[in-house]
Formats: sequence, C-alpha cells, structure tokens
Amino acid sequence: MHTIWKGTISIGMVQVPVKLYSALEDRDIALHYIHKPCGSQLQNVRKCSKCNSEVDWGEVGKGYQYENDRMVIIEKEELDQIANDKSKQVLVYEFVKDTEVDPIFVEKTYYMGPEQVGVNAYYLFLHALKTTGKVAISKFTMRSKTHLALIRAKDNCLLLETMHYSDEVRDITHVPNLVPDYSIKRSELLLAKKLIEFMTGKFELTNYNDEYRAQLISLIEKKAAGEKFAPERLESAPNIVDLVTALQESIRTHSKKSDDAPVTRKQKPKTKKIIKHPEDNDMTESVS
Repeated sequence: MHTIWKGTISIGMVQVPVKLYSALEDRDIALHYIHKPCGSQLQNVRKCSKCNSEVDWGEVGKGYQYENDRMVIIEKEELDQIANDKSKQVLVYEFVKDTEVDPIFVEKTYYMGPEQVGVNAYYLFLHALKTTGKVAISKFTMRSKTHLALIRAKDNCLLLETMHYSDEVRDITHVPNLVPDYSIKRSELLLAKKLIEFMTGKFELTNYNDEYRAQLISLIEKKAAGEKFAPERLESAPNIVDLVTALQESIRTHSKKSDDAPVTRKQKPKTKKIIKHPEDNDMTESVS
C-alpha cells in the first residue's frame, strides 16, 4: 500500500507513530472528453478570463472572490502559516462511545498502520479502544486542511475516519414534506413488517456488484473489438398504485422465493397464509 501521510497519534504525553493508507480503491472507469470528428482527446487549457491568454503554471495562484469581480489573493506561505506546527500529529481530544457518533458525519476511511518503531504503543492503544468500546475524537492536518477525525479499532488495525464538521451537515428538518406527527393504518404496518421479515437476510457485501461498471467494461471491450453491444434489460416492476396491493404482491413474490430456496436446516412445515384486504375502518397507529 502507498503511504499518503505519516505522523504520530498524540494522546496526552503518549506518542504513537503511524502511517495512513487509503482504505478505498476507486474502480470507476474514466471516460475522456474527445474531439468526435478525429477521436483525439481534448486538452485542459488554463486560460485567463480577463486577458484571454493561456496561463503558465508559474503564474497560477489561489484567491477568494468576496465581491463581484473582486478577488483577494492568498499566498502559499500564508496557508502554510495557518496549518500550524502540529501538521504531523493526530491530536486526540477525547474518547466517546462508538454508538454516540452518527454515521452521517463520517466522510472517508483510512487504514492507520504502525511504524516499525512504536509497535507496542500502537497495539496497546488499539486493544484499549477494543476493550472499552470507545473511539477517539481527534484532529489532524493533511494537504493544508485540518480534518476532524475519528479513530476506531477494527480487527488488528486502527481506522481513521475523517468527519464532517457540524455546520457541514444540513439539518434534517430542512428536508421538504417531512411530517412531525403522522398516522398509519395498523393493517398496512403489519403488511410492511411482514415484507421486511421475508426480505431479511445476513448482510454479505460481496453479494452486491456494480452492474453499471460491468456493462460499461463490456461496452468498451465490444466496441474496441468492432462488435455490437446489447445491454442487459432489467425486468420493470409492475405499476401498482394502491399501497396495500403493492405490499401484498411484494410479500407473495418474496414468499415464493423463500419457498423455492434450498433448505439448509430442518424447518417446520409452512401453513398457507391468507392475507385479507384491510377494511376501510382499520385502526390506525400514531407515530411521532
């Protein structure tokens, strides 16, 4: 793995030397913009909007537009000064229960491996996190940006997860059409729970593949070989407007899949289930 950052975890007076590695691998297929008449790839040209001339890298800087057509120029040295002298430290501020951190705040995950020096301190910290069920809230600087981060233990490795700051996540109450208090029919709830029951399984991430990527690779290979490409067509779902009917049909479909699946353990004989259409005067449950 390629090291993308190295420094130390700072916990009070304790220093743990570590290296960061990306936990993710970008598998997207890169498509280039081309000039269609000749098939050549387009170039990205740096052009000044005012001078209308091509700009050399030596003349490229950074700035912030604070008014129309007015820009404040920020020098690299000024950005380096803001980054402070702790740019090679993951500074731990506190420890919290892992259940206290909402996953919505997690941005990107990195593997945090030990240096050859300080292995004992690394595994001591890892084991302490495991046995206490805690995660470390920290900050560190990478690529001139200070990140809020969470350190957790996974198997025999530490994970560092960069996090969004609180003002970067929109308040859920801003989502349109949310109703704070609503009521649902009890019969509909029973059907929905039954559907969830039939569709419940053991999560295996390897069961899920990127079908679009697979078809894109097939498209590229076929066209490169001068062959025709026929995309796979997914069967469209029937257009059922009535909610109860849609629930019942979904239950029947998944019930049949369950019955057709091979039996791996002794099961009790199944009795035929008759799902009655709910009456209009069904009881309702209030949810708030």
